[in-house]
Amino acid sequence: MMLSIIGNVIGFLGKLLPMLFAYRAGKKSAQVDVLENESKMVERANEVERRIDRITSDAVNEQLRKRWGKPE
Repeated sequence: MMLSIIGNVIGFLGKLLPMLFAYRAGKKSAQVDVLENESKMVERANEVERRIDRITSDAVNEQLRKRWGKPE
């Protein structure tokens, strides 16, 4: 009787552990994807900041008006 219970527990763990490892691998993969996307967004934001730093305030105002202003 005791061996039957132990066998059932081992069989259950044998089926559960691969699913657990697959879940953890998927979770890590998702975290890597999120970090890569955040890195790309930060790089784009930094590039915008660098571009803004290189141009005059009048040029910044003109670009903002072109992008967000009312159409004439």
